[in-house]
Amino acid sequence: MMKNYAVLVFILGFTFISIVIASSVCPIEASFPEWMVGYFHAEFADGTSANARFGKRYANVTFSTGENGTLTMTAPLQQIGDIYVFHECVQIYASEPALRCSLLVRNGTGYTEYIHKDPKLIPVCPQSISSPGLETEIVTRID
Repeated sequence: MMKNYAVLVFILGFTFISIVIASSVCPIEASFPEWMVGYFHAEFADGTSANARFGKRYANVTFSTGENGTLTMTAPLQQIGDIYVFHECVQIYASEPALRCSLLVRNGTGYTEYIHKDPKLIPVCPQSISSPGLETEIVTRID
């Protein structure tokens, strides 16, 4: 009887933990294009930085603050002229996933990313480059 109870508690606990983990992880809805696959260094406007290893489906990110996380695409890149609309999800470990919309402008060694974190602006990301709350990130390929 006690053995059956222990097995039931284990199964319920495992199921609950699986549901919590699955609901707090960024979805992978699209692959990164070939020009975004590799090892990159990012400089943020506030002076912090990050290194990221981009694969086809997700990126592992290490921030200069000591935090680690992953980044995924929540929709395929959309090209509008020389600008790419980039919908992403950032999951810093021990934090909830954060949806972001960015505008990417490619250059010779990487790209400049104009990031919006306001969820109301995500559907209108192409028009949000001049809105307040914009964060600029300079991303350089280092591999």
